[in-house]
Amino acid sequence: MDQSRKRRANSPLTSGISAKKPKQEVSALSIKTQKQHDNSPALLKLPNSNVDIDSDWAQQYRIPNLPGADVYYQADFVDEERANSWYQLLCELETWYRPTLTMYGKGYIQSRSIAGYVTSPDLTARYSGHSVQMNHPYPPLLIEIQNRVSEALGVGFDHIMLNWYQNGSVHIGKHRDTKDNQVIASLSLGAKRTFVMHPHISKGEKKVDADATRWVLANGSLLVMQGDTQENWKHEIPKEPKVKEGRISLTFRQIVHA
Repeated sequence: MDQSRKRRANSPLTSGISAKKPKQEVSALSIKTQKQHDNSPALLKLPNSNVDIDSDWAQQYRIPNLPGADVYYQADFVDEERANSWYQLLCELETWYRPTLTMYGKGYIQSRSIAGYVTSPDLTARYSGHSVQMNHPYPPLLIEIQNRVSEALGVGFDHIMLNWYQNGSVHIGKHRDTKDNQVIASLSLGAKRTFVMHPHISKGEKKVDADATRWVLANGSLLVMQGDTQENWKHEIPKEPKVKEGRISLTFRQIVHA
């Protein structure tokens, strides 16, 4: 076995990875039990479905002046050295791919690469006409990262979606996640990118009396949205041509079957 194959065999990324085809669709995001493999670190299984708004963490990191939203942001969730190390390791994942999405009846290849992981092979997800290629079980590195997020928030998750923005030309437009997602936590690694929240407009009127707000997602930062946020607000990562470095976001959710 050559040295590169040896490194892959011992990598915290590749241990236990196997791609599974989706078995059924879901509307959005109940916690399933993961069958742990021998010598595999265990995922925290916490019953909470959202962040306790009275917790010390929530009180410290809540974003003010966002009516109709429940949003938290911690810029220094992990230190820069650890964030850079995680970013480099995650770039080596063999499960990255660019899905073909359907918009207005036409197919197009998404600009950013994604990789999906679930705690149970029975869990699936779908968006924009695409059934996400899910991988099970989690590799050890993703178990470590998710456990850190779960412990800080007091919330259990059963799905990670990784998004790789290779540079500032890769973006995601204004959108809302399904309101069935009780909590969405997103960890940013790599390049700083602007995050914009826009009041959702329905039938020509804003859902909330507010203006768009924006801030920069730092390397190692954690963003959390829950409550009525998706009902009242859209969000985006706009294009930033001057950004030449890549960013990976890890978005943690709870999958809820239809």
